[in-house]
Amino acid sequence: MLNLPEVAVKIGKKKDTGAAPKQCTVLYQTTECFRLLEEALLYEGMEPPAGRICTDDNLTGQLTDVQSSLVFIECHEACVEKAKAIKHLVGRQVMAVLVGWEDKMSVAREIEELGFYYLLWPARKDDIISLLHHVSEDLNRNYAPNHARSAMRVGVVGLKGGSGCTLITAELAYGLARESQQQVILVDHGYTGSNMHIMLGKRDLARSKMTGAMVSHHSLGNSLDHVTVQSQLAIVEQGIHYLGLESDTLDPNELYEYNNRVLMALAHDANFILEDYSASVKFYPHPKELCTVVDCVVMVVQPTLSGLHESKLFLEQFRDINPGTENPARLIIVLNHNTEGKQISLNVAEEFLGQPVDIELPYCKNAEEFLISGKRFIDGKTRLTGPFLQLSRQILGKQSVPKSFFSKWFRT
Repeated sequence: MLNLPEVAVKIGKKKDTGAAPKQCTVLYQTTECFRLLEEALLYEGMEPPAGRICTDDNLTGQLTDVQSSLVFIECHEACVEKAKAIKHLVGRQVMAVLVGWEDKMSVAREIEELGFYYLLWPARKDDIISLLHHVSEDLNRNYAPNHARSAMRVGVVGLKGGSGCTLITAELAYGLARESQQQVILVDHGYTGSNMHIMLGKRDLARSKMTGAMVSHHSLGNSLDHVTVQSQLAIVEQGIHYLGLESDTLDPNELYEYNNRVLMALAHDANFILEDYSASVKFYPHPKELCTVVDCVVMVVQPTLSGLHESKLFLEQFRDINPGTENPARLIIVLNHNTEGKQISLNVAEEFLGQPVDIELPYCKNAEEFLISGKRFIDGKTRLTGPFLQLSRQILGKQSVPKSFFSKWFRT
């Protein structure tokens, strides 16, 4: 019998059904696939799997609330692309198997490098049983491919102070945790001062005080181990951890370099690493550096002439540099109307930038009062709830929620 790890704890508020999660879930497109997998699992002494009909369109949504330790995903074609799209939605301890029709060693190798097993279809029951034994052996040796799944790094960039970058990063931390049900590490690059604790609603949020001696010791002695980096994280809530460094002696560039080493050590502890590159803290990297370390860039645009000008300069550099990197970063543009009064419209902003805006955040009159109350926009019913939810889902590759779903809230 396959000795599976314990089911990962899910994030957010879930209705307690009283039933324990199934050991295995099968996301299937054909009944034949589900029946044969079920037969093989029962033969090995496991309980019947949970089954869900899955299509290419609803795959990410179906994965979100899976609580099994073993997941089979029938995807047939474009398996490598599917693996890339869903690897951040699968829990760190989950053994995931892609079922596909592509009979190529290169496909199987790429899928394993992305943290999945591969089962060539059509398969026989013996093939499935052999795979289950292989999974069991890997677990006993602590050698399963799930350890290859590293966190998606998302950089939220504000080109001008006061653009709302820090608020958007804080809200995204909650949004990604809610929508993915996975672990998020929020990184604060405000080394000389930050109001992230206010945006998170955690006024006593702890920041790690660093000295030159500590950084030198970890760098020269190569002693930046897992225990060290874990101790620098503060808990925001279940599923969200905070990394904030500060120093009286080190400059931001030294702290940034050390911070990147910490994030490399934490890359397999979470599904998402969310970084605040707010201009208000006078530190964000050049696009050349940013494109090499993050998987997704969320560029926050202030709808003013100066804000658009700064954003266009960044975009021009980004377009020149990003395509030539080994793994080009995705770009999501957010137009944030964070001040009252007449501002540049969406159409004018898109024409100026020469590129469509992905998300528009409307002005919310009572935003500060809402934050002071300890509530989250992503959990509430405000003008910002829908756009923040859409932004979170776009990062995750999920289907957008129709605007009509939120229309009754937009006037509040």
